[in-house]
Amino acid sequence: MEQRVEPKDSGSDQYSLASGFAYVTLSAGSHYFDLDYASSVNGVSTSIRRARLEFWKVEE
Repeated sequence: MEQRVEPKDSGSDQYSLASGFAYVTLSAGSHYFDLDYASSVNGVSTSIRRARLEFWKVEE
């Protein structure tokens, strides 16, 4: 994903890369996923773009 950073200059198009992987084994049923993020400074906007989730179904 890319995360937008709003530094104290006049630009608002500074993005930095962030990534990570987690392998999770799920049981049968419904599952929900969410992406949590926040600014480290109150009143400063932040956003995420191009986030991707990958799922594999493995048949036994």
